Amino acid sequence: MTWTELLTAEAKDTYKAAFGLMELLDDSELDFKPGEGSNWMTAGQLLMHMTTACGWCCRAFVTGDWGMPEGANVEDMSE
Repeated sequence: MTWTELLTAEAKDTYKAAFGLMELLDDSELDFKPGEGSNWMTAGQLLMHMTTACGWCCRAFVTGDWGMPEGANVEDMSE
C-alpha cells in the first residue's frame, strides 16, 4: 500500500465515522454543551469546526508549511 492509498483510506474512514455521528444530531441539539468541565464548544460550534478546521492542516502536510493560517491569533486558541 502506498502512502497515498493509506492516507486516502484513513480520510474516507474518518469522514464516514464523522458523517454517521452528525446524522445522530437533531437541529434542536445544536446548543448542547457538556455540563461538566470548561471551555467546551456547543454541538453547533463543533460541527462548524469539523467542516472548516482541517483544510490548512492537509495543505501543510502536503507543502511542509506549518505556519499559522492568515488571521489566526494564538491568544484566541487558549481561551
